[in-house]
Amino acid sequence: NSNPTHTVNITNAATGGPAGTFDVNIVANTPFFTYNSLNPSLISNIFYFVQGQAVDVANGSYPGFSATALKASGGAGVVSYAAYPLTASAPAFASTGLTFDAATGAISGTPTTSTYNFTIYSFWDYAIVGRKADGSFTTYKIRLKIYRTAAEWGS
Repeated sequence: NSNPTHTVNITNAATGGPAGTFDVNIVANTPFFTYNSLNPSLISNIFYFVQGQAVDVANGSYPGFSATALKASGGAGVVSYAAYPLTASAPAFASTGLTFDAATGAISGTPTTSTYNFTIYSFWDYAIVGRKADGSFTTYKIRLKIYRTAAEWGS
């Protein structure tokens, strides 16, 4: 059966109060979207940026990325995207200075901060969730590293 149904029984042993049973359908979907799928030489979920350097997705490229790499691809039927921090050190996406387009999943803007932490650069991890109208969704992890200067990027 490609859509297995699992029955979950809930008992209330602590109080003897209401209990019940419900069915849960678990469906494993093929992912709806990815990033960098048009450039297999890039690592598919890692993005490097420089603080203060604008990301102009609409007009071409950003160092190391084409405009197509900075937006979700293959998202047929996806009606909305959202970005959620996955690590304690990762701020809300909007706090980075970058913009996340909820309609297209595109990353743009100008980073206003860096991922530098005392002596090293760390990654900030985000879950990108693409939802379809029927409620199904795909979650895709991306990693951001934002350098303070372009010179540090190359070091």
